[in-house]
Amino acid sequence: MLNAGSSSLKWVVLNADTEAAEQQGQASWEGAEANRHATELATALARAPSVQAVGHRVVHGGMRFREAVGVDDAVRDEIAQLTELAPLHNPAAVAGIDAARARLPGIPRVPASIPPFSRTRPVPIALYHLRRRGRRR
Repeated sequence: MLNAGSSSLKWVVLNADTEAAEQQGQASWEGAEANRHATELATALARAPSVQAVGHRVVHGGMRFREAVGVDDAVRDEIAQLTELAPLHNPAAVAGIDAARARLPGIPRVPASIPPFSRTRPVPIALYHLRRRGRRR
């Protein structure tokens, strides 16, 4: 799982059978030069053992991406177009998608989703269309 955020990259490699973490790490890139995302992602992916699939944390998928979907070119491009909704996070997520595609061609890529009970705000029904994105701080 890659969590390419606005100020850091976090990753974990899970064993598909036991769900135990086989490898994990993080790198800080707050205030870093533009190509730092790609460099850190390539380094993390190069250290990964045999990988069968890659999950990506994408902060904002707009109203279209409410559940996890396979990341093909069209989905990747739509996530990139949603940058205005999460300008600090979506560019990093797209960089993660691109780096995983370059390093691990042919491996399925899926953005992680937030369950409905976690993304819904306790607001009046008239405002129900509002959604929480990302994690709490």
